Amino acid sequence: MKIIKKEFNRSTKRTAKLPLSIKALAFNGSRSAKVNFDDFDALANTVTRDAVQMNYTKIRKVEYLEGYEIYDGLVLLNQPIWEEVDGEVLDNLETGFICCRLQPYSNDFYDIVDEEDFKDYNSMFIIKGEEDA
Repeated sequence: MKIIKKEFNRSTKRTAKLPLSIKALAFNGSRSAKVNFDDFDALANTVTRDAVQMNYTKIRKVEYLEGYEIYDGLVLLNQPIWEEVDGEVLDNLETGFICCRLQPYSNDFYDIVDEEDFKDYNSMFIIKGEEDA
């Protein structure tokens, strides 16, 4: 994952929606960060590099199957529509279920891109609502 550091303003909604691991790296050295690397470059150190990459840069987002594209009244099964899971989706789930998948996280505004090939296994799963809702 490549992160081009722009100004991370703590008060913006855009920054609030960033994954915690990105915020931890962006605010490294501040009092609000739980983990501080200070002047130590954990990605350059061969002892810590793999652990830091796995914990801070291999970020996945959860998407759910919203439906399928429709063309001339026909459902196109090869054109699924995936939407990002958020609290509202989970709150409205109630007794149903949703088909989900894990996808690499990216953010165009902050130029965050997952550039590395990282094979995901078991990236499809189902979230089921409560039985007695």
